Parts: sequence; C-alpha cells; structure tokens
Amino acid sequence: MGLSLRWNLWTLFVLASGETGIVTTLTARQFDGAVGGSVFMFTTLEVPPRNIITWTAGSNTIATLEDGQNPTYSSICVSRCELFQNATLRLDRLLVSDPKSYDQSIKNKDDDKTTSIPVTLIVHNLMTPPVLTANPTSRPVHGNNLTLKCNNGSQTVYNYTFLRDGQIVSCSSSHITCNTTSQHLDFHPITENDSGNYTCIILNPVSSSSSNSLMLDVAVKVSDVILQNNASKPVTVDKDSVALLCSSRGTEVNYTWTLRELDLPLNPRYHLINNNSTLIISPVSREDHGYFTCTVANYLNNETSSNLTLSWAPDGQITCGAERLDDSIQLFCSWPWGYPAANLTLKFANQEASGTDKVTRNVSLTHPASVLNCEGHQGWTQSCSLIIDTPKSSGISSDTLVEGEWGKKAILSVPLTSEIRKENIIVPQQLLPATFTWYRLTPEPVPLLHGENFTVISNDFVSYLVVSPVTSDVTGQYMCTAENLIGKTSFKFTLRLSEGQGSSGINLSPGAVAGIVIGAIAAGCIITLTIVLLQKKLSDKKQPANETSKIDFQPSGVSNPYMNPGVQDEDNYEELQFQDNIEYDKISP
Repeated sequence: MGLSLRWNLWTLFVLASGETGIVTTLTARQFDGAVGGSVFMFTTLEVPPRNIITWTAGSNTIATLEDGQNPTYSSICVSRCELFQNATLRLDRLLVSDPKSYDQSIKNKDDDKTTSIPVTLIVHNLMTPPVLTANPTSRPVHGNNLTLKCNNGSQTVYNYTFLRDGQIVSCSSSHITCNTTSQHLDFHPITENDSGNYTCIILNPVSSSSSNSLMLDVAVKVSDVILQNNASKPVTVDKDSVALLCSSRGTEVNYTWTLRELDLPLNPRYHLINNNSTLIISPVSREDHGYFTCTVANYLNNETSSNLTLSWAPDGQITCGAERLDDSIQLFCSWPWGYPAANLTLKFANQEASGTDKVTRNVSLTHPASVLNCEGHQGWTQSCSLIIDTPKSSGISSDTLVEGEWGKKAILSVPLTSEIRKENIIVPQQLLPATFTWYRLTPEPVPLLHGENFTVISNDFVSYLVVSPVTSDVTGQYMCTAENLIGKTSFKFTLRLSEGQGSSGINLSPGAVAGIVIGAIAAGCIITLTIVLLQKKLSDKKQPANETSKIDFQPSGVSNPYMNPGVQDEDNYEELQFQDNIEYDKISP
C-alpha cells in the first residue's frame, strides 16, 4: 500500500564501541506506514567498504548483511523484508502489531568500530469516511446556534478540515469556532450567508478521507417589509399606471395584499407579478383611494408593511376666480379632485386663507383694486394670479381721436389692460372678463346695431367697432362701455375724416355714385355674412353674456395683445386678428 508518508528526525548521543571511547552525535529517524503497505527505513550512517549491517527489533536481530554475502533474516522478516547494501531495510505487508522500535548498526571491520542509530516505525490504519452531522438536526434558522460534528468513530485523527461548497471554512470568522484538532464546527449564531454544502476531511500521516455531504439551507424569518410606489409624483387618474413593490428579508416567502383593510378585490386593473410581490395598477382610478398594505409570510413568521396611499393629481390647472354676490365679491382658489386633496393658499391685499380643493374669501365691491394670488401644493406646486379691478385700457385717452379715409374702413378698439403692477409675481396676471357695448353719441348714447356701416367684434378682453365705409354720415362721437363684476368703464372716441376729405370737397359723377352704392351694398352683405359666421364660432367658444359675472379661468395676461385703440386702414386691422384660440375672418369693405 505504498511507502511511508512521513519520517521525523531527532538527535541522540551514542557511545561507539572500541577502545578509543569516541562519542558520536547521531540523528534518530521515525517512519510512518500504512497497514498492508511497505516502508523503506534508512538512516544517514556511512557504510564503509568492509562492513557488517545489522537491524534489530528490541533484543531480536531481524536482518544481517555482511559485505560480499547475502542477507539473512529472522522469522519476522522472512518473505517480508529486504536489506540493501546501503543499509536500507524494506518492510512489506505492514501490520499494526509490527514492532515500533528498531536499531540500525554498522560495524567497520577494518577498525572494529560499530555505529548504531535508533529507528521508530508507526503503522497506521487507512482512514475511513467520517459521518458529518448537525445539532440541532432541524432546518437551521438565521440567528440560532448550530454545531457540525465530524464523527470519526475510534480512528486516530491527526487533522480535521471543514469545507463549504468545496472551499475550506475559515476558523477566523467572528461567528465560527473551529480548529484542526477538533471534530466540531460551531456557529454562534448561524447566518443566511452560511448556507451551503458542507463536508469534513480527516487526516493521519498516511491517508485522508472525506465525509458525506450535508446541506445547510438556513431559513430566515420575515423582517424589514417595505412597500414602495414607483411613481415619484401624483399620477393622472384614468391615464397613468403605477407599480407597488413589496420587498422584505426572509426565505420562501409569499405575499398577500389588502386595500382599506380588506383583501385586494378582483379587478381587471390589478395585476400581480413576480410571485405576487409586485402589484401593477393600470390605470389608476379614484376607486383606489385608501391605503394598500402587503403581508409577507413564511413558515416561521409573517410581517405587514406600513400603509401606502396612492396620490393622484387634481384635475387640470389651478384656477383663480371671482363671483358676484349681491354687494360683495367672492374670491376663490380652486384645484379639486386631487388625492389627497391639494393644499391651497389664497392671498388678496392683506388677507390670507388656506384650505383644500377650494378656498374662498368675500370682499366688498368697494375694496381697492388688487391682485388675487393662489398657490396650490400636491406633489408639486402650481399658482395663478387674477387682477381684481374695473375694466382699464391704458392705451385710450378720455376722448380718443380716430381719423378715417373716405370710402374705406375705420376701426375703433378697446383692449383691456391693467394698471396694477405687483413685484415677485412670476405667473401671468389674468384679467377679469368684461362685456362690451358700443354707442353712438347723438349726443345721447344710442346703442349700435349691426348694419350697413357698423360691425362690432368682441371677446372677453377686447372689442372692435368696424365702421365701413367711412363717410361724413358716420363721423362723430362714439362710446364703448366695458363691464365686469366689479364695475363699468366708458371709453369715448371721435371719428372724423382725414384732413382735406370733407364732403364738400368731393364731386362724383352719377355713375361713380351708383358704383359706390352698389359696392357698399355688396360690402354690407359680405360683412353681415361674416358676422353671422363669427357669432356662430364665438357662441361655441364663449360663455353666454348673462354668465360673465362668474369667472373660472381667463387666458389673457397683463400684456394684452389688442393694444391699438384706433386703426384707420385695412392692413393694420389685419394685424390685429384675435388670439386666445379664437380666429376672426378678415372683413372686407
């Protein structure tokens, strides 16, 4: 069964035979052999040419060899030993019962001196596989203590080694106790990272053997359950989708969900994926109000997450508005249908109010002009600003002069603007809408109706009076009143012919006069048709005139685009087409 695996050296002081009495320092040797195997025992003694080599076991000589002769063996060595010329003794078919102590002697026949050295032989059994067991035998749990034992039976073991997944377990880990002379591997405590396939190896000088494989699957209790929403801000109802993610520590876990403390209802919008750890809601609905939870469980324990409430954005944009209430005005900030409800702050002059969804504040009709500021918070911030004042138009004097050319058109306009300027206002300042009425002063105000010479085109923030054609009959004074829920403002105009174009200076032939009349009639028909089409278009886009005291949202800002109070020619008029998503057709003379 092979040669010895190990030999040891030590030093002895030997008194050599002979008259000289010389003391020689010699080194003793130890050999290890396996049962049934062979061992070569040799020393460092010098072999002289003329020698007698002797091996003894205790007091018994087992082998002798004299130079030039064949070796002789005792009964213990017959058919098991071979002594070589260099003094090496081979011993075969080793037995545990073989002697342990031997002496090698070499005699120099020339000087009759003998040198000897002791030799030790230890015969070992071959290692048989140990049995690896765990205590306790039940499945290990993270945080509990556990011991592995490498059971070797009655074998003499020189070294123990534990392996996890084929790698040597380090005995320097803080939660592990082991050493090469102990058959135990102690975990105090075992952790989930210690899971793996374990074996142990036992070793003696001539052999080693590995144990059975023992799988440690460390169970982990459920802990640290966290429920998260992948949406970073409130979502849009009936449009956006969200994913609720439930995570935890623990092994072999399962997930259950609740909404408003009841089992998650069956709903085609709810989709559970990833072993039910993820809930996708597509799309989010107002039915999803309340709070969600997820519960994670395994055979050891269960744990429920904190409550998670979905958030969805309010409808549309924040609104600044005002309503007439008898002798007062109700100001409001509105941003409804958010979940949770949006937090609103209303500021007007030195007053402030807070609330959710909609905040109101009543002020007197006689309150000085000021700006209503609204700010809303619901995942993000929105704001708006509304000027509370009677109608103003900074481009119009007390009596604005407009000159028109004979036979062409003249346009009188009233664009609403604001004279209030607030610092630190980032959002556009909106205006209260107004209704417009045009009069001809004769000298009493007479309301103008659509007819041959007059066309009125208005929206909430600007009004045009188109006079076409301009003749001496339509010159004179005009007035436009603009009225909102705060009050009414009048704007006066004087329309006259351009210098040198009075009626007395014009001499027309009968044919020319007839041509003008026919052209005016045709223009009137075209204008009438255009106005009908415009009114139809406006009726689809504007609220009725009798509802103008209630404002929900005004698109115009302080910088009103309709600024020229008087336009005398067709080309300039074409540059003043209405904006705010309302298109107006060109009016031909």
